[in-house]
Formats: sequence, C-alpha cells, structure tokens
Amino acid sequence: MNTGARPIRCLFAILLAALLPASLAAASPLTVLVRETIERACQVSGREAVERGARESMEHAVAGAVRRQGPAAARAIQQGGVELLEATAKHGDDVLKLAKQAGPAGQRALALEADRLLPLAREYGPRVLDLEARAPGLGGRVFSSFGKELAPAVAREAATEDLPRLVLAAGRADSPATRAMLWQGYRQGGGEFLKRIDWKVVMAIGASAAVINAAHRATAPLDAAGDVMRENPELTADTVARVGGWASFSWGILPLAVVGCLLWRFGMMPWHRPRARKRRTDRRRKSEANNSRSASHAVA
Repeated sequence: MNTGARPIRCLFAILLAALLPASLAAASPLTVLVRETIERACQVSGREAVERGARESMEHAVAGAVRRQGPAAARAIQQGGVELLEATAKHGDDVLKLAKQAGPAGQRALALEADRLLPLAREYGPRVLDLEARAPGLGGRVFSSFGKELAPAVAREAATEDLPRLVLAAGRADSPATRAMLWQGYRQGGGEFLKRIDWKVVMAIGASAAVINAAHRATAPLDAAGDVMRENPELTADTVARVGGWASFSWGILPLAVVGCLLWRFGMMPWHRPRARKRRTDRRRKSEANNSRSASHAVA
C-alpha cells in the first residue's frame, strides 16, 4: 500500500514545485504594481482593449522601468498614459527621469508632445513641462526670456492670462536688470502693473528701466492703499460701514428730495400758500376796481 502511494506523492510534489514559483510571481508586489500601472495608463490614454502581445510588451517595459528608476516611474506612467511608455521606448530613459519630477499635467503634456517638449525639459528642467501644460507654447518662451534664475518663479507665480504680456516685455527688455525690475513690478502690482506699462513705447523701442519705473510709480499708490487695507482690517471695516451708511442714507432721502423739488417747482410748499392767497386777493381787488370804473363810464 505504501509502495502504491509513493508515486502519487512524488507526482504531487513535482506539480507543487512547478506551480509554486508561478503563483508567487503572480502575487509579487512588482507584478501587482505593473498591472495596476498599465490599467491606469490605458484609462488615461482611452485604450480600453489591448492585445495580449502588446500588453505583455507593456508589462515588460513597465517592470524594467520600475527596476531601473523606482516606483516613481510607475506613478509617472500612470499619469502620462501609454504614450509616455512609447516616448520612453523612442527617446530613452530621459523621458521618465524628467516626467518623475513634473506634475500630472506636465507628465501628460510630455507624453503627448515628447518630440517638442523633451529638448526644452532637458535644457530648462521639468518645471517647463508644467508651464507648457498650463500655457501651451509659452513654457519655453518664459524660460528663454527670463532666464533660468527668474523663470522658475515666473512659472510658479504668474497668472496664466498675464504670461503673454510678461513674455513680450521680457523679450524686449534692454538688459537683465530691466527684466528683474519687470518681474519685481509684476509681483507687487500684478495685472494692474502690466496695464500701466506704455506698450506703444515697448513695441517701438523696447522695455527700459524708465518704462518699468513709470508703470511702477503709477501702480504704487494703489498698492499702498491695498497694503493699508490689509494691515488695518478694522479701519477698513469701519470705512466700508461708513460709506455704506452714507449710501443708504442718500438712497433714503433721494425720493423725499425729488418730491420736495416738484412741490417747490409748482408752488405747493407751505410757505407758498400765503403768497398765493395775497396774489388772489390782489387780482380780485384789481378786477373789482376795473368793474367800478367801467360802470362809471357807462353812466356818464
């Protein structure tokens, strides 16, 4: 009996030894991460169905990227989509190295326009990717106009709608010092500062320190008023309350003033009554006198 059971036990052991590594591999953290990464990347790219051969190739590529560059590479692929994998296969690991340091929007932008954005990211760093995602076509111009020292702050702080004018003024600045003045003026005055720049002069002869200073002086009083309001909230609230009170009072007496003007115009005010009675009395007496004289002439 023992002799017959021994071959069965041996066969079971062989099967177990063959299946165990495969089951462990299927349940390994790397395998789970790779599969999850591919699922999310396909969702971002809108690819619901992927052929088996292509999926196996993607799994191999993702696993290799994670081994070389760590889990951050998988997160970049999840945000960038399948196109980021394709760009990595075309341009090399620089794509993932830069994408890992960018935000989700920058990762997706790099995935979709790797041929154009990869040279910019290599030259200026991953922040240009986020700026390109926010303002397509302006990321490289911001960095080339303001330089590597100022451009990161411009990319981080400037409002998207103000970037075209900032780039234009910086590109026509006559010196790096003028570009620095331009940025400082914008940080203090924002879009209002840009509105007060004499753009006719900028387009004609460029941006100079005199142009920037003139716009800054025009904006400074508004900034000072804003600073006072921010630093003295109680005073601001009291002023607003006073102005609101006067406004309410004005709107309250306006109808009375209109009625009073109409009454005065048509002689219906109280002090007009004695004068009206006097005029009526005078007219009656004058009429009686005229009648008397007419009667006297008739008798004569």
